[in-house]
Amino acid sequence: MTLPTGREPITNRPLVQYAALVLLGVLVVQGYTALLADSRITALTAVLLLVVAAYALVFTARHRTSLRIRAYASLTVHLITYALVVGSFWVHAALLLLAGQRESLDAGWSGPVLSMSVLWGIGLAVHAWGALRIRGYDDVAV
Repeated sequence: MTLPTGREPITNRPLVQYAALVLLGVLVVQGYTALLADSRITALTAVLLLVVAAYALVFTARHRTSLRIRAYASLTVHLITYALVVGSFWVHAALLLLAGQRESLDAGWSGPVLSMSVLWGIGLAVHAWGALRIRGYDDVAV
């Protein structure tokens, strides 16, 4: 397959850098929530998550063409973001429960833990179904 100049599939390096920066952003969000907000979900938690979301959006827009060329690259970015963001809230909640701090899991936690997991998970499932429907899995070169 011959591609025009500047239209190369995304390589692993930008994907690893993306995952590292999302992880760093999530660590900042969880660090703030755990240390400065006494494990309470606050408006600043939401603002910090918006910064992570904005980075994900900018990365996806900036690498739009190269993500489309490589099979399942866009889905991979979606999976990385979902796993790191949602997973971090689930791990944080589990650690609070294991530490016997159930009272810290107030109503503010239902948004990031339950609602975000379910609604984003539905979107991720639709994205995966669409990717498989469009690309299939027989034509993927590894």
